[in-house]
Amino acid sequence: RRQRQMCIRDRTYPNTISPQAVHFVGVYNRTYFAYLSYNWTINIFYYDHDLGKFSDIIPITSSILKDEHASPSLLIDNQGYLHVFYGSHNTDQYYIKSLEPENITAWTSPKVIASGAYTYPQPVLRDGRIIVILRGSSHAQQSYVYSDDRGNTWSTPKVFIDMGSGTCYRYDVFLDANSYIHVVWTSCMQ
Repeated sequence: RRQRQMCIRDRTYPNTISPQAVHFVGVYNRTYFAYLSYNWTINIFYYDHDLGKFSDIIPITSSILKDEHASPSLLIDNQGYLHVFYGSHNTDQYYIKSLEPENITAWTSPKVIASGAYTYPQPVLRDGRIIVILRGSSHAQQSYVYSDDRGNTWSTPKVFIDMGSGTCYRYDVFLDANSYIHVVWTSCMQ
């Protein structure tokens, strides 16, 4: 099958914000992509594996900051709703959700899910709970917020790693086959 190549000029900061692409098989068999464009909008599109086609690129909201650190991360819940986390660099963490499963054309209004100084959202879905890991402004703390109702309400941020005077700049989050959440970090210095 011939594949169309797609080239996108973007401002995405990929090494600390993830995932930015998620494969989901529901009604459709698609890989969804979210990114920060050169004109500071959060955009989304998908590749339909059955049709062998890319969708149109849809701008879903404006970035709160003109800063590559405000790039989006993406999560798709078990029902197919798309959740986008964006807009933070030592600022409030913003969030929007698709109004319908597997639909990239209609979205909720942006809301703040963590007030304060956060950066680098990395969401995971664990037993229906959406958990978003965030770095604090001091570079020494990792916090999380969670939602048990598909993003309608959110917990207050909770610190779960405090390096004291150390630095934890780069981190990754993943969920293993037993639903354990793992956080690993690099570039940590005392």
